[in-house]
Amino acid sequence: MPARIVGHSMGGNIANLYAGLRPKRVRCVINLEGLGLPRTVAADAPKRMRKWLDQIKSPALEKNYNSFEQLASVIQFRYPRFSPGAAAFVARVWGVQDEDGRVRLAADPRHHWVNPIIYKREDAEATWREIRAPLLMMTGEESDYLKRLGPDGTMDALRAAHPGVELAGIANAGHMLHIERPEAVAPVVEAFLDAH
Repeated sequence: MPARIVGHSMGGNIANLYAGLRPKRVRCVINLEGLGLPRTVAADAPKRMRKWLDQIKSPALEKNYNSFEQLASVIQFRYPRFSPGAAAFVARVWGVQDEDGRVRLAADPRHHWVNPIIYKREDAEATWREIRAPLLMMTGEESDYLKRLGPDGTMDALRAAHPGVELAGIANAGHMLHIERPEAVAPVVEAFLDAH
């Protein structure tokens, strides 16, 4: 049975690529701010590979915190639209307590390392055009990520790259729209899933 896929950010990018590569396996896609990466130029490739080589020689430094409360305060500082309750919840999801009682992020710190292979937006867009399932892309109307994409972050560009896409902007939300405005995001997600 074809899958319904919901993804945010990197997960949304993966969802779109999978839906384009295996269209018969996907019933519908809901993509929250998985908008692809900014365009690159080939001249950046050597610098990028050098940076990756330097990174793999260095230890992966894990951030850790005194408590879940300290992690929640860091999260709320980084995402000021989060309510205190949302920041506390996210801290418990993102964090894990070690045997010394300190809290570290439950993620591989290498996640933020540079990829040695240069991203080609043209390749991603060619794959997105192969999507056959209904696609809903949700964006935060105050997302900094859209600005980072430049001309590719406009609604017209997103429609051109994803034929047949349904776009939904969420007011007073940024990149973490599902945490910042769950009361606005959830009904749109539910309605789309009910329809597909």
